[in-house]
Amino acid sequence: MKLEKNKDRQKVKVQITTDQFSKENGKDRIEEFFYGTMVEKAGKTYVLYDEIQAHEEINTRIKIDEDYVSIGRSGGIKTLLRFMEDADTESLYSCIQGDFYLKIFTRKVEVDMGEEEININLDYDLRIIGLFDGTNKVNIKITKIN
Repeated sequence: MKLEKNKDRQKVKVQITTDQFSKENGKDRIEEFFYGTMVEKAGKTYVLYDEIQAHEEINTRIKIDEDYVSIGRSGGIKTLLRFMEDADTESLYSCIQGDFYLKIFTRKVEVDMGEEEININLDYDLRIIGLFDGTNKVNIKITKIN
């Protein structure tokens, strides 16, 4: 689905806090902040923002649907992660270092759609074959900017 540029878009601040737990590394916390836009279309909410990682531009799209949340990336990283409560999903993560096969089991997906703010909480196991096996707890806070 192609989203029309600047049509009914709301400017937003996106704050992502990830707590990552693994036997090898213990607990790590990653906090990121971005500015982007939000649009509603066909009963779904889309949040779009750009980021730079390792000198590569990455376009990120968060899709909030009735039954799931997905995070898609294009540009320097290509992937589509889908989070559905009590479900296993698989994805391919492509980046400059190569392609990585991901397995995700999502325990919890909570979405609180407020008037000025959206809070998404994800709790999932992530397995990157041969590289990582752990649990992620992610909070995505999307705040409207007036």
